[in-house]
Amino acid sequence: MPPTTTVYTPGSSAPTQSVGGVWRADGIGNPATATWTKLPNPAANNGRIFNIHSLNDGTLVTTWSARKGNNNSVFSDSSGVFVSTDNGQSWERRNHPDMNYWTKDLVIDPNDPAQNTWYACVWSGWGGPANDLGGLFRTTDRGLNWEKITGDGQFHRVSSVAILNSGTYLTTEGQGLWQPTFSEISTGQPTWELVEDYPFHHPERVFLSPYFPALWVASFGNGMRMAYLINGSAGVVSSPSANMRLVQNPVSQSIDIEVVMKKAGAAQFSILDVQGRTVRDFPRQALVVGKQQVSFTIQGLAAGNYFLRMTLSTGETLALKMVAME
Repeated sequence: MPPTTTVYTPGSSAPTQSVGGVWRADGIGNPATATWTKLPNPAANNGRIFNIHSLNDGTLVTTWSARKGNNNSVFSDSSGVFVSTDNGQSWERRNHPDMNYWTKDLVIDPNDPAQNTWYACVWSGWGGPANDLGGLFRTTDRGLNWEKITGDGQFHRVSSVAILNSGTYLTTEGQGLWQPTFSEISTGQPTWELVEDYPFHHPERVFLSPYFPALWVASFGNGMRMAYLINGSAGVVSSPSANMRLVQNPVSQSIDIEVVMKKAGAAQFSILDVQGRTVRDFPRQALVVGKQQVSFTIQGLAAGNYFLRMTLSTGETLALKMVAME
């Protein structure tokens, strides 16, 4: 990390507003000499910061969570999305009205290079104006206008949304894990379907394994669960730069890999076990544009289930499930 790096981090709202909120660390590349500065809180907010995103142009996008004075009071109108274009010195509230009481995760669409498309997750409260507001909201103009993209009353509380190469996943409190019928949710009104194989009612966040085709789902009360991603019948995986498939699967003694490159580059091939541990690395390959076949011997590899991983010089990773036989 460069020594001049600046980072923004949330501070706890307890015990006072003077602590809770956004803190800026300058020179964090050298922690011993880094300086920390508490930034101003948005008006009428008690410092219950939830998310911080620093966009490529320096804009800060934050969510601030629910606030109640005591168990008998109603939720305060102080939550939502707050944006700063002056390094956190002042904040503009950019909310849908349903986001005013209990906003949770905010996700920047990774497929929008301009970073204009955001998704905000909202919980319903209990008692008063925060009731029956939960759902997922989308903006394509950095919060100036919002659209609810879950049905009215469909979800009581939406915690997070994960937009991954393998699909989009919505987490809820009490209603399980959901996917849209089509993974593209940046336009239109998606239809949501329950992921019935996921057994717990309160998932929190979903992550894509960087090592082999699998999802990790973190939950509130049921630990971490992992699910393998099964490829289509053609057994092809793709990235922006390449396609890959096994010519035959199961394999024995050797593996033949068909690769289609969209531009020339180098690739490292590896075999991983089902725990994600590398059990065999092969010599780095120089690949040309177009279709080609790469072959390796796998003598001595025990029978079982594995993943074949191709790592490109661009940093992209493709992986296929592979069955080895004696």
